[in-house]
Amino acid sequence: MSESRGKILWRVRAPDGQQRAAAFDALILAADPSTREALRPSRLTATDVPFERELPDMALTLIVRTNNPDAPLLSECDVLGADGNRRVYGRSGSTLAVFVCSEAGILVTGLPSPSAES
Repeated sequence: MSESRGKILWRVRAPDGQQRAAAFDALILAADPSTREALRPSRLTATDVPFERELPDMALTLIVRTNNPDAPLLSECDVLGADGNRRVYGRSGSTLAVFVCSEAGILVTGLPSPSAES
């Protein structure tokens, strides 16, 4: 996203802090196809929480889907500058969360859980 050597910290966890097996699936999509290699593995399935991964500071999209809609998760994306200071932060408790990280910041969107629709 910038010339700095910052990083993106991506975390997925249960709101109560408990461990959960096979809690979510995720995709990491690079905006620039030439940078895809830096994001491998870019597809995660049946991933346990708590989960944390450091990603390079680049334009990307993170898609996180909770495997159990009745067991909500918190997905967080923290963009840190080269100095380690937070530049921007996004958070979602949706069963399907999408984080779009770009030069302009983070756009967070998603879908409500099926329980919330009834």
